[in-house]
Amino acid sequence: MYAVRGNPETRTVVSAASYEAKPFGIKAGMSIGEVRRLCPPAVFVIGNLAKYVDTARQIFNILRQFSVKTEVFSSNEDFLEITDTCPSYDAALAVGQAIKKAILAKMGLTCSVGIGPNKLIAKLGSDRQKPDGLVLVKPEWVTATLENLPIKELCGVSRQMEKHLHALGIYTCGDLGRYPASILRQHFGIIGEALHNMGLGVDCTPVHYSDEEPVVRSMGHTHTLARDTTNLEEIRRNIFSLSEQVAVRLRKDNYCGRTVCLILRYSDFFTFSRHLTVDYFLDSGYDIYQQAWQIFTQVGWHGKSIRLIGISVSSLVRKTRQLYRI
Repeated sequence: MYAVRGNPETRTVVSAASYEAKPFGIKAGMSIGEVRRLCPPAVFVIGNLAKYVDTARQIFNILRQFSVKTEVFSSNEDFLEITDTCPSYDAALAVGQAIKKAILAKMGLTCSVGIGPNKLIAKLGSDRQKPDGLVLVKPEWVTATLENLPIKELCGVSRQMEKHLHALGIYTCGDLGRYPASILRQHFGIIGEALHNMGLGVDCTPVHYSDEEPVVRSMGHTHTLARDTTNLEEIRRNIFSLSEQVAVRLRKDNYCGRTVCLILRYSDFFTFSRHLTVDYFLDSGYDIYQQAWQIFTQVGWHGKSIRLIGISVSSLVRKTRQLYRI
């Protein structure tokens, strides 16, 4: 049983856990002490980000051999649009098998593949059998597949969202699909419509593919503090430092962005996240800090002890002279 952690010389959290450790309740973001309490036999492994990114890029290149319409969804997940090359779901199933064989032969790694009529269902399929699965969900099987499925299994339903839905008496995807969309909109705004569609297995989101390489959607850094703190000056220093680190990465890769996100994890492990979009593009540490600090002072500070701070910038574009504010 293994768990991936950061630098052992600093206080850090677990970023991933092996499948053997997950039944003990080990999840990303847990403290080392909590993991040791829940799973004493766990062996901690220091993460190697550079190797991880290189492996992800190699897998992406393998996937592009099967479809140029390939979208990087996360650091270890991709979507492929194969409608144009697969006349039937049997043909799609053969492609899934070929992808698994290619990754195993080239990388020595297993992977899970989900096949469905849209991204939501394909993602759900890939999550059903890990770490070496192949799941096909045809359109006519969607309703039965979702009927008794817990809502937490849907991509995009966080723990907090799950609690809110439970408060409305919604526990399964079948419940969610039958719940009036109008009431969901009253509780969750525009997201309510999307939640209703998710419960029905409907997803019209296209595959956002790149012709050459994975699209960079955001850049960010997080830092787990040496100790929980309510010290405003210490919090401000860390927000400024993280803003500078993000700015360095943006400039190094020739990006700038318009949306700044602040992430705070409190001592009780509740995680707060808010973003702010401005009408100009930025890559300056001070500009990023100003937006993050505005979020913190206006809605992020509740007087509780903070254990982790994160800053990211999204809505990215490649830099051009015209994008700068004068």
